[in-house]
Amino acid sequence: MFQQDEIVNLIYGIGGLIIILTMLRRIYSDRIKLFLIGYLVLVVAYIATVLEVVIWPDALNILEHTGYAVTGILFAIAVWMNLRASKDEAEK
Repeated sequence: MFQQDEIVNLIYGIGGLIIILTMLRRIYSDRIKLFLIGYLVLVVAYIATVLEVVIWPDALNILEHTGYAVTGILFAIAVWMNLRASKDEAEK
């Protein structure tokens, strides 16, 4: 049985992805590439969460939790790189 909160997370994730992709057409920069990749991995994890009820529960559960971990790592690296780039720009 599908859980309602997982469906809602998936809907919000896809909605957020549409908004982000729409905005990126106007303001794309290399500094936000890792944030975008991290968000895409997060949406894939949401999809795996919903689908694990239907097919391959063990494999999709591993994919879901690995996706959450990878998202956190990518966001942390992106923040670190952006802070470092901002600091370098300020010193110039």
